[in-house]
Amino acid sequence: NASAGSSGGSGSAGSAGPGGSSSKRVAIVEDDPLTRRLVRLWLEAEGYDVDEFTGGRAILDRKSEAYDVICLDLGLEDVSGLTVLPHLRAAQPDLAVVVITAENSVETAVSAMRAGAFDYVTKPLAEARLRAAVAR
Repeated sequence: NASAGSSGGSGSAGSAGPGGSSSKRVAIVEDDPLTRRLVRLWLEAEGYDVDEFTGGRAILDRKSEAYDVICLDLGLEDVSGLTVLPHLRAAQPDLAVVVITAENSVETAVSAMRAGAFDYVTKPLAEARLRAAVAR
């Protein structure tokens, strides 16, 4: 139910973004542990501070943590990402949500964008495409 990250729940200690500024905080909401780990490794290599969540309820139940970007899988086992997305945007209107999904239909992409997604990335994930979506 809780965050499934490293012992501290956060990413690289003391990492900084370009110019030495504080790094962007990114949450990964993905029920597949291999995908979650891969995305974490890609983003930490770019200097992002990364937290992991195993499902929709876990990210919705977080306390006061604010993120710059959330990478949200639509096909979560506990709660659909399309259900989670509007709640995330209502709680933090300036939040950028990058949807990641195996669903490659126009209808799903349109639904995600209407629900407030900032970008839409399909699986299998391409590292450069995901990094570009998070960087924007």
